[in-house]
Amino acid sequence: MSSFRTYETEMTEQDTLCKVLTEQQLKFTVHPQPVKLKGWGSALAEIVIPKGAHGNLADIGFAKVDGRFRMIRADDDHLSAKLIEREYAVRKTKDLAGANGMRFVSREAVKTDRGFQTKLIFEPRSN
Repeated sequence: MSSFRTYETEMTEQDTLCKVLTEQQLKFTVHPQPVKLKGWGSALAEIVIPKGAHGNLADIGFAKVDGRFRMIRADDDHLSAKLIEREYAVRKTKDLAGANGMRFVSREAVKTDRGFQTKLIFEPRSN
């Protein structure tokens, strides 16, 4: 039996997190109050990816604590908190650029001395 791990994130907005989960084609439910995650004893979360939704052996949860979401998942689950956080940052950037008259053009992975970084290309929106 695997154990679970809690990952601290910088994610604060539920709507943006839900957009990211949808873009990643993950099935999930949102609860107005935290619910108990199946397979994790007393762990609670407001956003739940149910057991088996993407091959996971137990529920994966996102619980809001002190204004930020924590991800709760099995040690051996392949869904990465870093992936979700990266896509959250991308979504936030796209939304902000769009609200300021920019149109998303493309996305590139750029190798830097700190590893790979995501580069987003925008251009002014035509009227």
